[in-house]
Parts: sequence; C-alpha cells; structure tokens
Amino acid sequence: MYKIPSLGGFLESILVGGKLTVNVSKSTIVENIFKNFYDLINASSSFTNKIYPAFPEGFNIDDKADYPVFILESARLNEEQFTFGKSYVDGTIVFDIYTSDAKTCDEYTSDAKDKIETDKYTLATLGLKMVFLDSNDKEVVQRGKINVHHMTLRWRFRFYYDKTSAY
Repeated sequence: MYKIPSLGGFLESILVGGKLTVNVSKSTIVENIFKNFYDLINASSSFTNKIYPAFPEGFNIDDKADYPVFILESARLNEEQFTFGKSYVDGTIVFDIYTSDAKTCDEYTSDAKDKIETDKYTLATLGLKMVFLDSNDKEVVQRGKINVHHMTLRWRFRFYYDKTSAY
C-alpha cells in the first residue's frame, strides 16, 4: 500500500507487514534507518515484537527461557562528499541473533537475510541504496548449562543527500 502526497508525486512511505516504513532524510537519518530495518525484519513472523535496540530489561543471559532475543543496533554512519552539491553517507547496521540452539540460530539468520534481500527495492525507494550483507559472524559461548549461539549480521548501505551550503 502506498501513501502518495498530493504535491510532489514521490513515494513517501510504504506499508510493510502492517507497519509504515518512512523516507530517510538528512535530518532523520539515524532514527529512520533503524525504523526501516526494524519494520522490514519485524514483518517476518519469526521476529514479530521480539526485536530490541539493546538487551531487554530483566533479560537473564543464563536462563534458557529468555532466548531467543534479537538486537538491532543503531546505524553507524560515515559521511563523504559526492559532488559539489551532494554528499553521501556510507553506513552499516548490525543485527544480532541470540539463541540456545544452533539450528534455530541458522533459521533466524536465513529469515533475516531473506527479508532484507527481498525488500532491497523498498529500501531503495526510501533512500537507502546499494544495500548488501557485508558480513556475518557466528560464535558459541557456554553460559552455565546452556550454549548461547550468537550470529551477527552486518548490512552496508549508502544514502545520498543535498549538502547544506553556507557562504
């Protein structure tokens, strides 16, 4: 579903999984990048209402019942000049998956990778170009009687914008 403004004629927002994704702009870059990745991944039934920006309050890392947990970090941004009037931001966003089972960790990894891969067009229409999975790293840590399977997915993207001029 599309919401088209009455003037301008550009795509403003898209309904994804019942949630509204938003255009990324120079003034809202950090929060809207987070919101768009959150909305896209959260639209998968595997992750619905289980994604946090940090470990949730009361989370016990040694309790098997508290898994799985998913952490989506804020984007890390690096600004560069593109042309005389434009700049771009190269950024990364990290999604961490913590489970108590190796197979489940791999399944969640595939779900998240597939969701972002199949919705690259959506991200592009919202201003995020050249989105790709830069790396994924897996580790297993023993915590008491449980093994914590941790997968880190790191996506890269680019965002172009008009520079503010000052004379």
